[in-house]
Amino acid sequence: MLGFIFNRDKFTQKLAKQIVKETDDVLQTHGDTSLKEFNEIKEILAHLHDKISNLESRLSQKELKDNTDYGHLQYKLGELQSDLKK
Repeated sequence: MLGFIFNRDKFTQKLAKQIVKETDDVLQTHGDTSLKEFNEIKEILAHLHDKISNLESRLSQKELKDNTDYGHLQYKLGELQSDLKK
């Protein structure tokens, strides 16, 4: 009977160690997978940020060009109106 009690303690310790090991393995795998997915999401967001920045830059340049062209056209129209009044 005493042998059973001592073996039971050893069995409990081995079982607890095995449970801890298996839990650690599962959590480690889950952590690695989550980290990989998080890094993929970061890369996608960085790519989108670059594209949006590029679009904003192009839009700003186009707005400046349009403003310049519009001002030039207004100047030319003003000249033509002056010439027509003469």
